[in-house]
Amino acid sequence: MQILTFKMGYSYIQIKSSQIIYIESYGHYLIIHTKSGEYKVRDQLNHVINLLNRNQFIQIHKSYIVNKLMIKETKSNEIVLLHDCVLPIGRKYKKDGK
Repeated sequence: MQILTFKMGYSYIQIKSSQIIYIESYGHYLIIHTKSGEYKVRDQLNHVINLLNRNQFIQIHKSYIVNKLMIKETKSNEIVLLHDCVLPIGRKYKKDGK
């Protein structure tokens, strides 16, 4: 089990990688969507993807990293997650998502 530490405001939070559904890049921030809620942290997607286990997480778009265990269905241009959240697949990342 992997535990990630993020800066959130003036404090730090720790999140288990198994709790992450997906991570969304939003400007200079990341919104980490977990089973228990959302966290807005200041970090870069490139930095986080290098910390995460490549067997468990995949980048599907320039703005999204998804936990493979949370994928319900893969369509031609989008991925449906277990919680019926639909995310786009970027053209550059299509070969990785299939």
